[in-house]
Amino acid sequence: TKVYTLTYLNIARLFYSVGEFETALRYYERIERFTPMWLQSLFESSWAYFRLGNFSKAMGNLWTISSPYFEDEFYPEAFLIEANILFENCYYDEALAIITTFHEQYYKLYTELKTQLKKYDDPNEFYYYLARLANKGGNLSLELKRIFNAAFMNRNLSRLLAMVVRISKEQAEIKALTRKASWNELASELQVEVDSYRDLIIGEAGDLSKTRLREVYSEIKGLLAKGIKLKIETINARKKIAEASRSILAGSDVDPSEYAGTDESYWPFNGEFWIDELDSYYFVIESVCTEH
Repeated sequence: TKVYTLTYLNIARLFYSVGEFETALRYYERIERFTPMWLQSLFESSWAYFRLGNFSKAMGNLWTISSPYFEDEFYPEAFLIEANILFENCYYDEALAIITTFHEQYYKLYTELKTQLKKYDDPNEFYYYLARLANKGGNLSLELKRIFNAAFMNRNLSRLLAMVVRISKEQAEIKALTRKASWNELASELQVEVDSYRDLIIGEAGDLSKTRLREVYSEIKGLLAKGIKLKIETINARKKIAEASRSILAGSDVDPSEYAGTDESYWPFNGEFWIDELDSYYFVIESVCTEH
């Protein structure tokens, strides 16, 4: 299943890259719900729907991604897709609100990452810095959890971190053997070798962790720059065009009669997310742009 999922995802990306958005969507839709790459496929398909002008479906996918079921996941660009959709349909106030929320959530983390990446030059020190953060558990902000989840999705890094845990357990067992006279000498030799090997793995894990977090840092930096650019464009557009009086919230009410004769039932969103409704949201948004 994993091989099929990756195959569909890569084929979808290939068609998207050449502008075949409808074909790309057919492959994104083949990825089964709740498989490891399903949420990523929803995010990427949001861009495809956006490029096709199907803003309602794109917004619906973004709703799924932003639901409480996936609050630990790292998709900061989802803010910018939503803001772009609102901008394209001339909901300038709402677009600015989304951009402001995005900036408030991620600029502080951007500066924190920048500081910490400069602070720890030694890979071992950086590993222990991450270990201290991990020990804080629930004290970490939601955004910081998302960043670390994104960084630690790397397969090699996950393998190294798992090895450190296993070696630490072996160290405890070897230490217990040193208290037995018959095993003391051999256990002491093993302990030195295992300690040295653990330090090597910790250094490698710290180095790779720093590399991954640098990548996340660069991604956030680029998205913040895009957000500022979109904010400037939105402010300029708002100056030229009269603000729309229709509320964006009106778009969440779907008239079921519009879908008479179809095999699907449509229900208005009441503020609650249900797991069986994920990836089926459809946010009706009508352009309020006026021609001049």
